[in-house]
Amino acid sequence: MQNFLLIFLFLKVQNFYLKSIKVEGNKRIFSEFIKNSFGVKEGERIDFQKLSEGIKNLYKTGYFDQIEIFATTKDTFIDLIIKVSE
Repeated sequence: MQNFLLIFLFLKVQNFYLKSIKVEGNKRIFSEFIKNSFGVKEGERIDFQKLSEGIKNLYKTGYFDQIEIFATTKDTFIDLIIKVSE
């Protein structure tokens, strides 16, 4: 939860664009399925609402017990890591 709050603070300060998404922890579910279900595409502007909706979308699939989002930023670009537990 702490990482999510930190991302929220960054997103409130300025506009960020999603540079990349990396998926970790998946064993049976393909990374591309997870990225597509998340709903935010690389190159799009990302904000708190889109992050929140993406996490909800992943939980709605019913495949994951836990979802964590980690981020690194450089300038106005953000790299996300979606860590899942199936």
